[in-house]
Amino acid sequence: MHIFILILSILILLLVIISGLFLFISKYRVKGNFFDSNGCKIHYTIEGKGPSLILIHGYACNADINWRWNGIIRKFRKHFTTIALDLRGHGLSEKPTKPGSYGIEMAKDVIRLMDHLKIDKTYIMGYSMGGFITLKLVTMYPERIIKAVVGGAGYEKADGDNIKILMELVQSLESGKGYAPLTKALEPDRKEPPAWKLKLIDFGLNMLAESQAMANVMKQFPEMEVTEEQLRNNQVPILAIVGTNDPLKVGTIEMEKYLNNARYIYLEGKDHMTAIIGPKFYKPVLEFLKND
Repeated sequence: MHIFILILSILILLLVIISGLFLFISKYRVKGNFFDSNGCKIHYTIEGKGPSLILIHGYACNADINWRWNGIIRKFRKHFTTIALDLRGHGLSEKPTKPGSYGIEMAKDVIRLMDHLKIDKTYIMGYSMGGFITLKLVTMYPERIIKAVVGGAGYEKADGDNIKILMELVQSLESGKGYAPLTKALEPDRKEPPAWKLKLIDFGLNMLAESQAMANVMKQFPEMEVTEEQLRNNQVPILAIVGTNDPLKVGTIEMEKYLNNARYIYLEGKDHMTAIIGPKFYKPVLEFLKND
């Protein structure tokens, strides 16, 4: 009985600590500036010196979580002027509800930010959803991009299995059932995650993001599709980097068949959440961006 009470007390304490951590991360933000992107207010920060590097974060988080808390901004601002935006629907940026407000508009926000800051050409790096947006930008605006890093993302067809999972996510979010389809899809080997993990991730993401906004983002995500011909015709130097335990590496492997002018790095033992943490990620990325 005493052991049971002890274990229960420890679990409650852990839950309180984790809840506090999520609350701190969701509420504490480095405040930057805003600009109007076709009627949507977009938040961004600028730090460092040197050539510009635009950082595009992943789904259901924000620029600080994706790039600051893992030390990426601190490392890269020594060499670049880092520009980290909150994508529309995320973080401190506006979350439009009008149909058609997401999809390709999310890629155009990056170009509009460049125009706002009077940046002719830039380096860009995106991870996860940000990686797919980066790949789309390379095909749409190659004249505006010096080099690009595509992390945790690859080649996906609009009718592919992963897109079907995202449509399941839309249904789940709109019916109040949470992020389970996404959590399962990102598990190594796509094994069934334990119930506690599903609940914990739902809890965290619900603190970080608005469910309806996240559903709206995913509804238009197929607009990020690129074609084999566009990949073959690519002239922008690209580094693709992904963990070997990341289910999305399948798209990166598929991309190798078509994408011209690219390098590939597979981080051994890393999954979708851990690949972006540590020197195995940032060192080769820095080397790629800095060296001609």
